[in-house]
Amino acid sequence: MKIYLLRCQCSTEIPVGVGQAGTRMECPSCGLGIDVPTFRELERFVEKRPQSSASGKGWTVLHAVALAGTAVAIITWIAVALIGSPANAVIDAATIRTAVAAVSDQQIVEAWESFSHSGVVRPPTDEEHKLLQSSQFTGRILRTLEIVGACGAIVAIGGGLWLGCRRGTTVGKTAGFPGKSWVVLCVFSSLLTLSAAAQPLSPGGVRTGIFGLEAQGNKFVYVFDRSASMGDPDGKPLAAAKRELLRSLSELGDVQQFYLIFYNQKLQIFNPAEARGRLIFATENNRKAARKFVESVRADGATQHADAIATALRMGPDVIFLLTDGDAGDDLSQEDLESLTQSIGRTKCLVVQFGGHGEQRSPRLARLAGQSGGQYRVLDGDQIFTDGTAARAE
Repeated sequence: MKIYLLRCQCSTEIPVGVGQAGTRMECPSCGLGIDVPTFRELERFVEKRPQSSASGKGWTVLHAVALAGTAVAIITWIAVALIGSPANAVIDAATIRTAVAAVSDQQIVEAWESFSHSGVVRPPTDEEHKLLQSSQFTGRILRTLEIVGACGAIVAIGGGLWLGCRRGTTVGKTAGFPGKSWVVLCVFSSLLTLSAAAQPLSPGGVRTGIFGLEAQGNKFVYVFDRSASMGDPDGKPLAAAKRELLRSLSELGDVQQFYLIFYNQKLQIFNPAEARGRLIFATENNRKAARKFVESVRADGATQHADAIATALRMGPDVIFLLTDGDAGDDLSQEDLESLTQSIGRTKCLVVQFGGHGEQRSPRLARLAGQSGGQYRVLDGDQIFTDGTAARAE
């Protein structure tokens, strides 16, 4: 509805609507009675225009630039944190040490003589070459993200500061932000990105393993066979397995997580009251509690792998270390293998089997390990337990 300004003798401008045409009203300032003109005569008076608000200017290009820089900075920071750092080494030193420990002194001397005559330069193995390529690719991705994040940070800071210079403390009122808050947001997100570029939030985890099979990650589940055969002869297989498990746990830091499952036809789980059914952090107190639990485990019963592996997979770890001495008849069924394969996700399964002369005693366990991107290894029990210690890389 149109509003017109009717001037009183006291110079007060009185707003009048078209619905008041032809009526009489009083001036709010002096109280003088005023006859409102007819509708036709009102059109000769000045029409009252709505006042423009300073906050109605809306978003500008600078707002969009500052917001885009902030978004790029935050997204890049998250991406760098998720990717982590590339592998630091391309040589599987644990595998080399395990291989050296398995041969005689005479074979080591002969290999060293051959190596010394051929020189110190050798081509990388296929595994080393793949790891090197993966490390280089990850490094290039991280450097690219760092550059993009730095550019986003610069744009966010520049846009925020420019808006601050132009509009002072009223920056961003149209977005619901106090002026200085917009600049603070840009600067804060940029500093987070630059910090992430200098040192990723997630270091990619630690590298640990059992009996020479190693993997890198932050979440580990140890699934160890405790059937009756693990206690024969003289409890040596289970004792060696326990020592290797505790050694691996000692390599974890406080930010890594773990879980312990010993099994026969039933599960015996390390299950602190405050962490029922979920991974726990490898703090010193939790490692001490885990040691007491491991020392209490005894060998008994038959061997059934499927339930233990399924329980471990439900926790979504980076790595599962499985150790067993099961016979071929204890291997996974085809149905179990298919079910576990569907649940494996990104988890790697590394399987160590105590056996004899390196024969593959559990083909389906080996397939599960291979399909997960892990490894399967059979160790000769006679070599492992001859001196009463676990065969580990030292």
